[in-house]
Parts: sequence; C-alpha cells; structure tokens
Amino acid sequence: MNTRLQFWSFVVALALLAFTPSTRLNAADGDSADSKTLYSLVYKFHPGQILRHDVTHLATSETTVAGVTQRAQTVTKSIKRWEIGETTPEGLATIVHSVESLKMQTKLLGRAEVGWDSTSGEKPPAGYETAAKAIGVPLVEVSIDRTGKILKREELQLQKSADSKSNQMVVPLPLEPVAIGGQWNLPHDIDVAVEGGLSKRIKTRQHFELKSVRNGIAEIAVDSQVLTPVDAPQIRVQLMQHISKGTIHFDIEAGLVISQELNWDERVLGFAGPDSTMKYVAQFKEFLIKGPKGDTASREPGRLQLPKNEKPKRAAQAPVVASDDGTGDLGTNDLGPSAPKPPAIRTAKKPRPVVDE
Repeated sequence: MNTRLQFWSFVVALALLAFTPSTRLNAADGDSADSKTLYSLVYKFHPGQILRHDVTHLATSETTVAGVTQRAQTVTKSIKRWEIGETTPEGLATIVHSVESLKMQTKLLGRAEVGWDSTSGEKPPAGYETAAKAIGVPLVEVSIDRTGKILKREELQLQKSADSKSNQMVVPLPLEPVAIGGQWNLPHDIDVAVEGGLSKRIKTRQHFELKSVRNGIAEIAVDSQVLTPVDAPQIRVQLMQHISKGTIHFDIEAGLVISQELNWDERVLGFAGPDSTMKYVAQFKEFLIKGPKGDTASREPGRLQLPKNEKPKRAAQAPVVASDDGTGDLGTNDLGPSAPKPPAIRTAKKPRPVVDE
C-alpha cells in the first residue's frame, strides 16, 4: 500500500513539474529557452536625444619589400557624438554626427612618435591640421529607417571621403523579427586597382547573426565575407581593411547599440615580389557612454613602443595607399589621419573603367 502511494505521489510530482512555467532553461539568467522566440531589433531614437560613444581604434601595419621592413602603429581615441533630430512614428530618424574630442598617436619604425590631444590646447603637428578643424563641428547628417538603412546622407564639411557612399555608419538590423540563430546580410561592392589601368569590382558582404539574448541585450556576431573569388595577392592586399570579425551588443528595449568590437588580422604574401609581405592587425572598440555627464571608465591605451632591440633599416619609400575613409563598413572611421594602409598597385590615373564581376 505504501509502495503504491509512493508511486502515485512520484507521478503527480512529475506532472506538476512538467507544467510549471519556471522550469524554462536559463530562466534565471535571462536567456530565452525557446529558439522560436522572435526578437524585434529596431532603433528607437527620440528627438533631441544626445548619444555619446567612447571610441578606440588600434592598428599596426607591417610591410616588407625587397628585404626592407616598414612598420606603422597608430592609436586613436575619440568621443563620438550623435544628435538626434526629427523622428517619425514609423521609426525614421535624422542623426547629426560629430566628434567632441580626439587623441592620436602615430609611431613609424625609425622615427619619433607623433601625437596630439585635442583637449590639450596645443597646436596640432603637421598632418593633423584637417583633423583639428573637424573637432566639435557637425560632420555628417543622415536620415535612417528603424533598421538603420541610410535613406539620405549629407556631408556637412567640404572634405568628403572617397568611400562615403558605402560607409554604413549605422549598424544594420534585420528587416523582420528574428530568432536566435537568425541571419541577415549587408552587400558591399569594393573597387580595387588591377594592372592595365583598370578597376575590378569585388563583391563582399557583412554577415550578421543573432547569437543570444540575455537580460534584454542582443549579442550579434558580424563577419565580413568576400564573395568574388580572389587569388591575386595584389587584390587581396587591397581588401585587408575590409575583412573583419566582431561582436555587437544591442539593447532591445532602448533600441540602441551599446557596444561593438571589430578585429582585423590579415597577412598577404607576394603582393610586390616573391619576398614581399604585408600584415595588418587592428581593433576597433566603441562603448555607449552612460550617465548625465557622460562618465565612462578610463580605457587609455598604452603608449606604443617598438622592441628595444629593434634596429631600423634605412628604407626606400614603400607604396602607400590613399585614404579610403575607413577601417570597416560600420562607420568606424570617425575622423583624422587614417590607420596604416595596405599598399596599392600603382596604375593609371582615375577614372578607370570598371570590370564588374
């Protein structure tokens, strides 16, 4: 009798456990246990809203041609400011982008380090004048929809970037609600120089995937993908700055990107002869500054130093690519002298015919 009673008590306990809502997996830490749950990832800007971001960009470029090595290292820190103008119930918004402050360090192999801090009151050194003039003034105004698609872009300063039309500036979000594992893409064509005075159009895309949602924060993975088959090192070296991987954190309730990190780590051999190499390593970090005064934890990068036993060679001038306005397609190019650039093939002057694949 006692055995039968214990058996039925056990059955009832199992039934109650099965129908108790609190048994969802990971409910305690805020994760969704249902892979079919859909999340609406949309921007929610408000008129007059001021958004400030702490931005840090570190980059190292090392080039070896004919046995001669050149290395350039840069650290750029800035406070990015977005001022939200008009918005609509449909989610359209106008954003005015500016940079409040800028701190830069540049170190070339065999040369003295050069740096400048816009808050120091000191005169900027040669090469930094353009950056100094752009501090604290509106640079770009864009109109976007609720997914971050740029509907209109206006450069507010005379200097326009070569890649301004393709620079997304705002992280693109999916057109429809997505579940964990949901994916979306942003196509991007890149024109590269090829021999014979031509340009070749390379098809790439940024691939996004919703990895998780924890306590209302969506974690999104982003990966740059080259779709056009590319074998020639002379082309691959021009794509280095467009190939990154990273993570974006998006506050679903607030409708804001609160942080993003992108990383580059590429190496190309034989772009200018059998013994030539080019290595590009970079990191971009951005954090939304919280608090009424924009207080944020100090994230000062360490000073750039070359190994003590490094003995620079007297080098011939290595080819340098002209600035293409950026180190990625998510708007990581805020201002100032660009990070070290991969070398480009010297070809005929523009305009070039475009070979579209």
